[in-house]
Amino acid sequence: MSSDRLLSEDRARGECCRLLAAWFYPPQQDLWLQENLLGNLTDLLKQVCPAAAGHARRMQDSVSRCGTEALSVEHARLFVGPQRVIAPPYGSVYLEEGRRVMGESTLDALRAYRDAGLHLDPDFKELPDHIAVELEFVHYLTAKGLDALRAGKAEEASRHFSAREVFLNQHLRRWIPPFCARIAEGTENDFYRSLAECLTAFIAHPSSKASATVR
Repeated sequence: MSSDRLLSEDRARGECCRLLAAWFYPPQQDLWLQENLLGNLTDLLKQVCPAAAGHARRMQDSVSRCGTEALSVEHARLFVGPQRVIAPPYGSVYLEEGRRVMGESTLDALRAYRDAGLHLDPDFKELPDHIAVELEFVHYLTAKGLDALRAGKAEEASRHFSAREVFLNQHLRRWIPPFCARIAEGTENDFYRSLAECLTAFIAHPSSKASATVR
C-alpha cells in the first residue's frame, strides 16, 4: 500500500475518533443532523473500518426517530445518573481494582496529556479519563503526527504516532470492550446500542501503519 494511502487512512481514523467522541457528550440532535456528523462518520468508516460502518449507518437511521428528549434521558441513564449508572464512561472503572475512579490509570492518562503539551480546561467538569477526552486525545496525536510529516519533521511525527499507539494499547483498547458491552446489555435504545457496536468494531480494527512511512 502506498504511503499516501496509509496517511489518508490514518487521517480518516483520527477524524473517526473525534466524531465518535461527540456522541458521548449530552445529545445535540439538531447539530448532529445539521452538520451531517453521522453521515461523515459512516463515510470515513467505509474507508478505514467497514465492519463499523454498518453500525454507524444504523446510528444515522435511528437518531432522527429517537428525538432529543429520548436521547437525553437515555444518555443520562447510561452515563450520568442520578440513579445507578449503567456504563460509567471512565477508564479507571474498568482498569482499576474495585472499579475506583481517579486511580493510577487516570493519572497515567493525565501524564500522557501533559507530555503532549495539553492540559484540561479548568471549566471541564468531567474526569480526565472520560471516553470522549481519550478519543479526542487520540485524534490530537494523529493530527499532530500528520502535521509533522507534512512539515518534513520525521522524528517529531514518530514521537506522536508512538505516543498514540502506547495510549491506545494502555487505555482505550483495554477498557472500551467492557464499557461498550455494558452499554449494549443495558439499553434498548437503537442509537446507543449501535454506538456501542460501532465503537467496539472500530477500536478492535488495527491502526494503519502511517508510522511505518516515517524514516
